[in-house]
This record gives sequence, C-alpha cells and structure tokens, in this order.
Amino acid sequence: AHLSHQHDNHHTLLGTAKTTRDRDAMTSSCDQLDADLTELAQATQSPYEIAHLRQRVLCATPTSSKEHSTTTRHSSLPAWMLHVLTQVVQDFIMLLQQVNNSDSNNMLLLSDHVETQRLAKILEIHWQCCTHDRTLAHELGRQGTHGPLLRVIQCHCEDSQESDEANQDCLMELQDVACTIAALYGGQFPMRVAPLTMEELQQRLALVFDIDPVSKAAATTTGNLAKKNDNNNNNNSTAAASILIHQVTKRQSEQADVGFVMWPSAVVLSRWIATNPRILDHAGTILEIGAGCGLVGLYTAKLLQEQPTQQQQQQLLLPDQQQQQRVILTDFNPQVLENLQHNMALNNINQKQEKGPVVCMTQGLDFYQQTAESVPGADGSTPCGWVDMTGQVQPAADVILGADIICQPSDAVAAARTVSNALRMGGRAYIVCATSAHRYGVDVFPGECQRLGLSVQIQNVAHLYEGALLSGGGSLQGLEKTAGYVAGMELTMFQVEKPTQ
Repeated sequence: AHLSHQHDNHHTLLGTAKTTRDRDAMTSSCDQLDADLTELAQATQSPYEIAHLRQRVLCATPTSSKEHSTTTRHSSLPAWMLHVLTQVVQDFIMLLQQVNNSDSNNMLLLSDHVETQRLAKILEIHWQCCTHDRTLAHELGRQGTHGPLLRVIQCHCEDSQESDEANQDCLMELQDVACTIAALYGGQFPMRVAPLTMEELQQRLALVFDIDPVSKAAATTTGNLAKKNDNNNNNNSTAAASILIHQVTKRQSEQADVGFVMWPSAVVLSRWIATNPRILDHAGTILEIGAGCGLVGLYTAKLLQEQPTQQQQQQLLLPDQQQQQRVILTDFNPQVLENLQHNMALNNINQKQEKGPVVCMTQGLDFYQQTAESVPGADGSTPCGWVDMTGQVQPAADVILGADIICQPSDAVAAARTVSNALRMGGRAYIVCATSAHRYGVDVFPGECQRLGLSVQIQNVAHLYEGALLSGGGSLQGLEKTAGYVAGMELTMFQVEKPTQ
C-alpha cells in the first residue's frame, strides 16, 4: 500500500510538472505572439517602412544558435505573416467554439477576449501590407495567407443567447476586414499556395541606390563641362541620399515596357545633380521626361525636400510672392506611372513639408504627341509648353531631366521636340544616355536639337570629374544593379539650353 501511494504521488507530481510546463510554454507562445504583432504593426505603417522590413527579414541571419530575434526566426516577411495569422486565427476559432457552446448563465463576449483583439490587429496589418505594397500582397497570397482569411470569412455565431447580437456584430466587423483584403485580389482570391523561392523574393525587393556627390578634389580638378558648373557645385554632404526603387515585376513584352526596370544613365545623372545641386536653385518646375522607375526625379524631390534651395528659403520668408517648386515625373506607360506613384510613397516623398513647400507628382507625357501644332507659342511659331496625355497643355519647365530616353532614331527626334516645347526660354535640360553603340539613334539627338534652335553641349561622362560619376573611387555606385549595364560602356551627357530670343 505504501509503495502504491508513492507511485500515485510520483504520477501526480509528473502530471503537475507537465501542466506547469504546458502553461509556461503557452504563456511564452502568447508573449511571442504579442511581440510579433507589436513589431509588425509598428513596421508596416507606410510603403517605406514595409520595404525596409522586407529587406531586413529576408536578409537577416542568426547571430548564434541560441539567440534568434524575431526577424531571424522566419525566412521572409510573407512566412512570418502567415505564421502569425495562422496562430491567431486558430486561437480565435477555438474561442468562437467556446462562445457557441456557452449557456445563458455563462455568456461570453468575443470583444472581451484577447484572441479577438489579436485577430483585429493582424487583419489590420495584413490590409495595410496589401494596400501599401501590391508586390507583397501577391507574395502573401502565394505564401498561403488566403487560407486563414477564408476561415475567418466562413465563421458563424450560434443564435442561442442574449449576447448573440453583440457577438454577431463583432464577428461581422472582423469578416468585413477579411473580405476587404480578399477584394483586393479580385477574382484571384483565394490564390493557389505556391510560395516564391528565396531567390525570387530577393529579386522582388526594392533596389537601394546611394546617391552622393563626387569628392571635392575630383570636382575641382576636371577641365571640361563640369568645370563650367564649378560655381554651382557646393559639394555639400547633405546632398547624399538613399533612394528605394521598386521595378515593375511584370515581364517586359514590348518596347513600351522599357520603363519597367532601372537603366544605368539614371544613376549617373542623379549623382551629377548631387554634385551640382544649385542648378535647381531658381527652378520652379522640374520635369523628368521618360522617367521610368523615377530615380532621377525622386532623388531631385528628396534633395529639395531635405535641403531647401535658395528659392525655397525665399518661399519660407515670402510665401505669397514666390512660386512653389514642384517636380513632375512623366512617362507614357500607365503601369510605369502607377509604379512611379508607388516609388514616391516608398521614399516618403511629399510626406515631409516642414523644410519647404516641395511638391512631387506624376503625369502622362508621350514624346510623340509633342508637336508645334499641339502647343502653339504666342507668335504662332515658337511652342512653349507641353501637352499631357489627356490633351491638356501644361506650362513650360525651368529644368528638364532625362536618362536613357532614346532607343531608336524616331525617339531622338521626338525627344528633341519634347525638350524644345517643354522648356521655357532660358531654361536648361540635362540628358544622359548610353552612346549609339548601346542605344541606337542617340547620335541623332543633338543635331535635331540644333535644328530646333536649341544650343547643345556634349560631354563623355567618363571625362567628367575624372570618371568619378562612373567609378566613385572603385565602386560602381549602383550601376551593376541596372538593366543593360556592361563594364566599360560609354555614356554621353547633353546639356541643352533654349535661347531667350
């Protein structure tokens, strides 16, 4: 009997220890779940934050086998989101079963329980991710998040107690959010589960371009076109900025899709502007033509946003007497224009106005719609303005920027006409293109500009700042991330001016 009593006590102790371990494990799991939800909520408030979170999670590596941060426990942001969503939905459904099985003497309200609050939180996070980043939305669907969402949509409350109405309302609010997320996918919800590979996820990350001015030594020892701009060059380190660029993930199928990806000249022209920021000082309207992914215009807007020019400083003193500066990113492809809007949000453009009233916007502009007849001048012969893709005439720009905008001779003719029309008298255009060895028809551009009465200065980019725009002291300065880049390729800079007479 004594041995039997000892045996029973032993099993009781084992059972108590197991219960304690299970309770501790559950507490630890709940704590981790709450920590995950808090971190995800804080890091998904904007496209900019989501882009950095995607990069951080995908590129994270554990520092040791024992210590794993939240970002190193999951291979990607979609995998992390699926893990949290699955656990939260499972916990909520278990709660809902308890609610449906409870009697009138022990009524349970969904809204009183943490499981409901967690579900509301993860659904809000999921909705923000899908609306802020459509690429991430596609990745989440492929990862399998539509399964848990569908379970939420299919939930129901039993009609058997006084608290039913409150619980029904609570459940319907949650289901409304889940249905809103599903609606974002149109007829593709629920998507077939087919997670993207790590390589595919890496390729879909936003590219990061660190734009900074060339060194003061390189800027002052060159004896060419840049020499003429020495007075414009302040080599201020605050001109440095990191720009995030999302490329269109749809496969290019025709010539019109060239703006889906980044091209080398955009990196070079952005760095040239960083070295010569004072070209923007008296520019009310800055127009990027053939913007593509928008690096040049986005960097320019970021520069004006973070480092007020002389004109902006005057605006701050005399807001009613100065023209507001604005950067207009233009292209003719609707998908490219949509991606430009996304890239503006990725870089928090227009989000910080306390340093100066800078406005950045997108607008449709087709080179081939710009003719003397489309925008007649005051005397009927000299156009001064450009026509957008709705047929509306827009005012001329003070500065025009363009990078790799020519792919064939007819593009060169149309681009020259666009610069001639869209540039105000006395205004300047800065265009960088790969040479005709890489871009057929580029050599036609300067002659066509001169035929239209514009003055053109031509410079081999390799001769500017001792080649620093291309090499940056050994680094390729992001050129290797661009499409069509080959080692040793030559780029040409055209500085075009429209005479005042």
